[in-house]
Amino acid sequence: MMPKAIRTLWVLVFIATLSQLARGEAVDNEQALEAELIDLKKNLQQVESDQSSIRADQQVQNRAIRALDEKIARIVKRLRQAEKAALAAQTQTEMLQQHKASLEIQRDQKKALIKEHVLAASRLGKNGMLRVLLNQEDPNQVSRMAHYYRYLASARLEQVAEFEAVLTALNDNEALLAQELQTLQAASSTIILESDALKV
Repeated sequence: MMPKAIRTLWVLVFIATLSQLARGEAVDNEQALEAELIDLKKNLQQVESDQSSIRADQQVQNRAIRALDEKIARIVKRLRQAEKAALAAQTQTEMLQQHKASLEIQRDQKKALIKEHVLAASRLGKNGMLRVLLNQEDPNQVSRMAHYYRYLASARLEQVAEFEAVLTALNDNEALLAQELQTLQAASSTIILESDALKV
């Protein structure tokens, strides 16, 4: 067997060699761990950068969505206002057309009455009232006849004034009707435009 000193020496050399190997592996492991740590940090920074980019994109998209929602809300509001205006104009137009029909009936009636008064006056001739008054012998009857002729003349003038009022009302109604038809057409155009804007 080997002497004890050589064996101890071998054990010491063996232990020294193992410790150097262990130290070398530890240094290699430490360097490998540091390299992994650096890689992990780089990966983490990349992930954080990607998340920041995604958040920024989401914010841009959210702002775009809010802007689009607001635009749609404005379009819908204008559309509802136009629909309301169209309904009001349609109602007003129908009322004005009914009033026009009523005024036309009144105009025709007044026209017929005036025609009757003109025909009655033409039957009496130019000097009709004077002739009737001169043919009367009784002063009371003359007074009654004069009063009657004044009443007829007043009634004729009243009928003419009423006829003129109906014609004026009819002209005013026509102007209002034309205005309401323009309002209705403008509202209809707005409805079409805003509906088309919603489709886009």
